[in-house]
This record gives sequence, structure tokens and C-alpha cells, in this order.
Amino acid sequence: MLARARAEQPVIFPGPSGPLYGIITPAAPDSPVTGRCVVFPGRPRFRSRRLPVLWARILAADGFTCLRFDIRGHGESAGSFGSGSRKKSTGFGGEDVIAAIHHMQDTRGESRFIVFGNCYDANAALEAVKIDRGAIDGIVFAGGPVLSEKLGLPGFEQPSWTEKGRKAILSLLGRPGISNRTDFSKNFESAFGALLQSRVRALFIYCDDDRFRREFKVAEDRLFAKLDNDARQRLQVEIVPGPSSAIDSGEPRLFERAVSWIREISDADGPPRPKSKLRKHGAQVALAPRRRNKPWPRPL
Repeated sequence: MLARARAEQPVIFPGPSGPLYGIITPAAPDSPVTGRCVVFPGRPRFRSRRLPVLWARILAADGFTCLRFDIRGHGESAGSFGSGSRKKSTGFGGEDVIAAIHHMQDTRGESRFIVFGNCYDANAALEAVKIDRGAIDGIVFAGGPVLSEKLGLPGFEQPSWTEKGRKAILSLLGRPGISNRTDFSKNFESAFGALLQSRVRALFIYCDDDRFRREFKVAEDRLFAKLDNDARQRLQVEIVPGPSSAIDSGEPRLFERAVSWIREISDADGPPRPKSKLRKHGAQVALAPRRRNKPWPRPL
């Protein structure tokens, strides 16, 4: 594990809204060749959260090259992420994931990818499938929201007058309220449709007491229950014990299962394709310099 940490390389690569910052954890040279690169989009790298760092190093020791990076508008990455509204059909970071994939193709010769997204970044992983042109083999959709509005508290079919008043005030302030509507978000609906039409495998995984678990139950009842046998084999749903699927909760069973699933689909897909040749006119990428007066942010 320490060897993987010492081998890590900070990188800057172009994104749709400007430079994106990340860290590459190269696969261990003495590990079996998997031919897969795991991409971790999101906002965890610059916060005090070590789990994505550990996942990347564990997978790298197993032969997976890993890239974890900050989505636009977070950490040192340029651009503005905006509100990440559930009502938008795009804008959760899928384009940034594709930029990361292109970077690894152009500079590392990687050809097959697995995208690991947690919470709202799970939507970035799913959105990337909609834009992808065959490079993504699988995604982990861990604890992400799927509805256009947040669900109200369990047991309340209709909002109380207090809740109606609160929602009206939040609406005036331009902030989302709580609802009992069960419409899927435009982003999830369109991206899930693209996933069904692809050959990409997916693991949808939640903790049983997670706040987004209730939302996903709607998707299970209305979408997953209607899948044919082929789709059921590609799209797995797993619910594990625990209070929260979020990165900062540190629920080990969820993430241990996700990491083991990545290993499983790589073994099931057979021998990897050879790495592609580096493209001479690909993305212009540079290693991020370490600054003496401002050290590179440590992925704690």
C-alpha cells in the first residue's frame, strides 16, 4: 500500500470548463494485468476523507490504474458546478468524467474503464454512459438520488400545512423543498435509458437506512422490476446494512462490496484488450507542479 502511495502522480488535464485536477494511482507493476482503469469523479479528493484514497490504492495493488479527480468548480478544478439541480437533464459532471477518460486514453493508453460514483457523483458516472462511445465497461452507482424532488418523511402521504408553508418559503428563496412526488429526475431518466441500450454493467448499491434508499425503492418498483433477463444480469442491485451510503459515513460494507464487484466483472470479462497507442494530438496534459509556498493538497 505504501508503494502505491509513493507512486501516485498529480495531474492537470483539460475539461469542458477549464483544467481539472486529479491524482493517478498506477497499477502495481507486479500485479496481474487487468487492463482496466477505475475513475473516481467527485468532490472527495480535496476534503478530509480518506476512503477514496484507500479504494484507489487497494485496487491499484490488484492491477487497476486509478484516477480520482475533482469535478469542475471543486478543489482546484476550474469552472462552476452550479447547483447540481435534480431537474436538469445534464450537468452532474458526466462531461468531466469523459474528459478524464480521454486523458487516460491519450496519455496512458488505457482503453477500458470503470467509473465509481458516490452520492451525487453517482449521477456523474451514469451521465457519462450517455456520452460515452464504448470505453466504459461498468459503473458503480453508490447511494445516488434518482427523483426530481426530495421525498418527505416516511408515513406522511400529504404534506402538513407547516410543510406547505416551508416549501412555499423555500420556493420564494429559490431553494428546493421536500416533496412526496415520485417523478424521476431528467438526468437519471435519460441516463438510465442510455444504460439500458448499452452493454455497460452497473452496480446500484445503497445502505438500507440511507436517505436516498427510499428514492431508489421507487426505481426498483417502477424500472428494475420490468427489466428483461439480460438487463437483470448486467444491472445488479444490492442493499447492505448501514446508516448512510455517503463517503463521509465510512460504511465499510458498502465500499468493500463495490470494490469486490469491480474485481468480479473484470475477471468475468476475460483477458483485457491491449492498451491503445498514445495519440499525438490528444489532450494537452501536464503533471501538476508541487509548489513550495502552497503544497499539493493531501488526499486525507
